[in-house]
Amino acid sequence: MYCEKCGYPLNENGFCPVCGCIQPATNQYGTQQGVPQYGQQGMQQPPQYGQYGMQQQGMQQSSPQYGQYGMQQPSPQYGQYGMQQPSPQYGQYNMPQAVQNVPYNQPSAFDTPFELKDSAPKKKKSKAPIIITISIILIALIIGIVFIIKKANDDKSGSKKSKKTTESSTGIMSTDSTTETPTTTSVPVPEAKAGTKTIMIYMVGSDLESKYGAASEDILEMISSNFDEENLQVVIYTGGSNKWENSTIPEKANTVLTIENGTLTVVEKDSKMNMGDANTLSGFLNYAYTNFPAEKYSLILWNHGGGAFFGYGYDETTNDSLTLDELDKAFANSPFNGDNKLEWIGFDACLMATIETAHTLAPYANYMISSQEPEPGWGWNYDFLNDIEDLNSGKDIGAQIADHYIEYCNDSFDTNPYSYIDVTLSVMDLSEIDNVETALNNLFAIANDDLSQKTYSKYSRIRGTTKEIASQYTGENSYDVVDLVDLSQQMASLYPNEAKELSNALKKLVVYNKTNAAKSYGVSVYFPYNAKEYSGVYIPMYSKFDFALEYTSFITNFSVLLTGDNTLTAEWDSNTMYPTYNGDYTFSMNLTPEQAANVQNIYYVVSRADTNTPGNYNFVYMSSQVTLDSTNKITANFDGNIIYMQNDTTKQQYEVMYTEQEKTDQYTRYLLSSILYNNDIQEDDAMYAYFVMETTAANPQGTILGAYPIANYVNSDGLEVFPERYEINIYDYKNIAFGSFSHEFTTGEDLTNFDESDWSDLVLQYNALPVTDGFSTVQGTMIPGIPYYGMFIIEDLQGNRHSSNLVQIQ
Repeated sequence: MYCEKCGYPLNENGFCPVCGCIQPATNQYGTQQGVPQYGQQGMQQPPQYGQYGMQQQGMQQSSPQYGQYGMQQPSPQYGQYGMQQPSPQYGQYNMPQAVQNVPYNQPSAFDTPFELKDSAPKKKKSKAPIIITISIILIALIIGIVFIIKKANDDKSGSKKSKKTTESSTGIMSTDSTTETPTTTSVPVPEAKAGTKTIMIYMVGSDLESKYGAASEDILEMISSNFDEENLQVVIYTGGSNKWENSTIPEKANTVLTIENGTLTVVEKDSKMNMGDANTLSGFLNYAYTNFPAEKYSLILWNHGGGAFFGYGYDETTNDSLTLDELDKAFANSPFNGDNKLEWIGFDACLMATIETAHTLAPYANYMISSQEPEPGWGWNYDFLNDIEDLNSGKDIGAQIADHYIEYCNDSFDTNPYSYIDVTLSVMDLSEIDNVETALNNLFAIANDDLSQKTYSKYSRIRGTTKEIASQYTGENSYDVVDLVDLSQQMASLYPNEAKELSNALKKLVVYNKTNAAKSYGVSVYFPYNAKEYSGVYIPMYSKFDFALEYTSFITNFSVLLTGDNTLTAEWDSNTMYPTYNGDYTFSMNLTPEQAANVQNIYYVVSRADTNTPGNYNFVYMSSQVTLDSTNKITANFDGNIIYMQNDTTKQQYEVMYTEQEKTDQYTRYLLSSILYNNDIQEDDAMYAYFVMETTAANPQGTILGAYPIANYVNSDGLEVFPERYEINIYDYKNIAFGSFSHEFTTGEDLTNFDESDWSDLVLQYNALPVTDGFSTVQGTMIPGIPYYGMFIIEDLQGNRHSSNLVQIQ
């Protein structure tokens, strides 16, 4: 089949690698089938089964994040390993408890149609895809096979065909809701006193307010900051939440509020309007500009964020949000364009520090302040308001905001020793966007010319080892964004001059960056890899950004090779993959030259015989500490020691399963799955969490750094796009259970396709103890008298995984 637009041959998904068009396939009757049409409903179903949910980051930053062995872990209604909660009772967890077994009941339904809402698919809207995992267990161990209900937003496009009707309003905030094409507005400049500032805050309360009161807490921070009211006006526009904790804010109206004499004051009330509509935002901007004159204006967009494809803001009363296209329209219909730009736009929201977002907002602001990573629920520390009285530049104010934010996060982590999350906040000079775009195009124009089936491996390895942003969202659920600075540094190995030009341009773009995370330099970019099944949807969306056309062409062609059936030449057959034991706990296996050339990551897994269920195996440990020598032999560098969890009060030790999250020259970090709960592990208040354990050469038994919620999403009518913003205080719970699973592996199992019958015997097991007893990790030997086994899992350059057979090592 050929593209109707440019005539280029389509790939197997009906996707044109030249112009990005997607064309519907036709069946024998001439009717459309299967292939998504951009901007319409009735899109293709997502791929049947996921890529195990494992993190794909090369040999240095590797490893599964989801479901303890690379399985996807959606929201709390799902079980410990990404599987739906089994119906049988877990047993009574009146601590302490020994291991308890729970049979796994297979869910009955997998297939759900995938819809796309006009131009912005609400991320497989399923970032909390209906997955159903299957996990790794020995030989087939990691196969967090997941299935996603991919829903997407049909109200986020240029056509607005299915755009929900905007609630009419006769209030001062109303704007012309019929406007399709943004027009630059010319608003008389209000008279303002020199040195004055107006900060507008578009506060979409959403579940952050209705469930956690987070918006009200931030408003209290603003009030208590005691900022200089004479020279600074804070104007807040609230809406988008089912309820407000602050009694001053009406729940059935959108409201303009200010802080006067240290008191929250209602200025205007409007009818309840959709905060996810561009007209609502532009109406607020126009109103604040006219009624709160200042020498400089700035804007904070407060709520959830989902990056370039999913935009900002979630109005839980309408289930709507603002795409980048809608943000563009809102600002184009405001006074803040041309020579009258905002001094800065800040996102107190997740994932918005992308180059695509910066490109969209460059015509409307001088600086952008935003986070690469998901933000914790507390968000920014608004004490900064009291420290910007003498500051006028968005760069300087942004630095204050970032300093206050990171310091507040670090203090919170110190207060709660088990809190753990990567935090980052950067300030971008948007006047540098054109230079970055030029440098990005110059680099990837050359790369695109060089890209072919033969050279694909070079670029795949660069992508696999580049810093992944929001790495807890993996596999089909990955946001597929990487740090752009790190990417430029990786590309320097191929194109040193062009990469240096890009790195220099990025240094001028990111004028301030504060973070506790390695290799997070302040700006991210989309680069398809983990969620490759959806590149056929995202790439056409990307072309609508009209950004860096040479880079867009490169990732388009890369995605064709990433998903192509003939890109890699190696053949994999588990019946020929037999490791041999070396007598010292290490084990090895020979690869063919073609297999070795196609390797992206190699993991080894240690499991033991399940003494309670003959024929089954218990997962113990997974690591990427594997060497590949010049003869194509791979060796698992296992020393016979494993890590146990110890009850610090009783000194009882429990087996835990742990998988590698990140490996560097200084440390190796592992993830341990757990459930925090009060009286019953199945209660709604149970929290599914990863504990992060770090080992070093000096401390091989490991230290627990902290815990964070297993990747979860805001859920509205099954549409899930935005990362949930909440953190864990383990002392809010009485008990903690660390889990593992048992399963009988058969060599006929396929790591690509999920066969329910293979996993009908899966049993979940938990070791539980009271939180107040305390716990720590200790290193010990394998349990004497029990057989232990090793195996390899090999990830190729397209992210496919292949498992070896077992070899007994004890």
